[in-house]
Amino acid sequence: MKIVEKKAVNEGKSLFIEILVIVTAFFSIVANNLILGVDTLLAYIEAGLAILVAIIVANTVLAIETQNYTVLVNIRGLIIPITISSSFITRVAIMYPHILGHILFAVLIASIISYLASQYIRGYGIGLPILIPILSSISLAGIMISVNNLHPLLSSPVAYFISTFSVLIGLDILKLLFITKQSRILFEIGGGGFFDMLFLTGPLSTSMSLAITMILLK
Repeated sequence: MKIVEKKAVNEGKSLFIEILVIVTAFFSIVANNLILGVDTLLAYIEAGLAILVAIIVANTVLAIETQNYTVLVNIRGLIIPITISSSFITRVAIMYPHILGHILFAVLIASIISYLASQYIRGYGIGLPILIPILSSISLAGIMISVNNLHPLLSSPVAYFISTFSVLIGLDILKLLFITKQSRILFEIGGGGFFDMLFLTGPLSTSMSLAITMILLK
């Protein structure tokens, strides 16, 4: 086994789409930090640093190569979403430690849903409709927040965490364990470019969760 660093192939995403994803990710981080009581300036600084790092690392991947398979670890699509969502859930756990077990159980359920709904497509990777992890994470977060009688807005950072880790576990890790039993496999953890499933599910879960919460609170 050897590990090498390289650049992922440019997927040809338009500049408009890349900017749209950056803006969505930035404001979702800010919104969740504000919900969790983070100082406004610090919330913007954290979001800015996260996006800056995402831009700097671009499509850099680590390639783990063996005789039978190659696993690509996308830095932007894996490390950054995990770091962001972990910071959210850490703050939630500090304020409400009794719900941490419920959150982890929700991640398990959402991971199973993602795993069962996904499919390995040779030459492409793992396919999964992006709405599946988003809707499952929003639903589970909403149920958990409601059962524990917490403020509805907390469903946003919780949904961000659930969607990120359910995709990581269900889509990447569990599928990776399955397909590496086959030969000559190329597999990428964290996706590729700005359309990484991991990079997008968190912000989109936040946007939809906040929209639903605002409607229900009216």
